[in-house]
Formats: sequence, structure tokens, C-alpha cells
Amino acid sequence: MMINNNMLYQNSSNELMQAKSYQSQISQKEFEIRLMDINSRYSSNKEPDYITNLQRQSIKSDINNLLYYRNQHLCNAIDNALDLAMNEAQDSAFYSMAYLAINSINSFIRMQNGINFNLPSNIAVKLSQAYLQITNVLVRTEISTLKQLCKIV
Repeated sequence: MMINNNMLYQNSSNELMQAKSYQSQISQKEFEIRLMDINSRYSSNKEPDYITNLQRQSIKSDINNLLYYRNQHLCNAIDNALDLAMNEAQDSAFYSMAYLAINSINSFIRMQNGINFNLPSNIAVKLSQAYLQITNVLVRTEISTLKQLCKIV
């Protein structure tokens, strides 16, 4: 079954929303660690170091799990947006939903001051292929930006 452009756009948007949700949880956990650091530095009521270290390690483990899931959803958003761009290129779409999808992904990555993650090789290849095949200037510009943000040469 061929997925239509509306479904690809919706899938990309939903995946990006999931990535944003995980990013929000990551930020919250990072804030907890900063509060722990401040508390340990200035508190007169010192908890034993091993308890603080266990709490910190638990939060860091949570952050690592959240990073994994955020990155998975971000990759899925990119994958769906690229499929959409390729479909639109074949259909010679007048209005590009792929532009909106990829622009939203780029904005999210920029808001996080760049996200340090490895794009799976199949998606990196698809990104490079899309850049070469897409003729819509707006979509191509967004794909080029995404390549730079993902550090794809």
C-alpha cells in the first residue's frame, strides 16, 4: 500500500512531536541534576555522597534512555519527511508539505543548539539522494540545512 502525502506529513509531525516530548523530559532531568549540584554545594544538611551519587547516576541513566527515544523519533520524522519530499518530486506538487516538515525538524534541531546524534546510514543516504533529486528550491534548501545540522557531507 502506498502511503499518501498527507499520511507522510502527519507521521513526520507526530514523530517530531514525540521527539519534542522526550526533549522536554531530558531538559527536566538535566535541571534536576543542576539542582542536585547546587544543593550539594550549599546545603548544610549533607547527605552521604553515595546516596547523591546513586541519585545522579539514576537520573543520568534516565537521560540516556530519553536521548535514545528522542533520537529514534527524530530519525523517524526525518525519514517520513524525506519520503514525502521524494513523493512530491514525482508528483510535481505545487504546494510542498515536505518543506514544512523539514523546516520544522530543522527548527527543532536549531532550538537545541544542534543535537548530537548519529543519523542511521540508510537515512543519511536517503538525505543525500533527496538533495540530489529534489528540484524544488525551497525543499532543497531545507534538505541542505538538514544535512549541515546532521553533519552529513
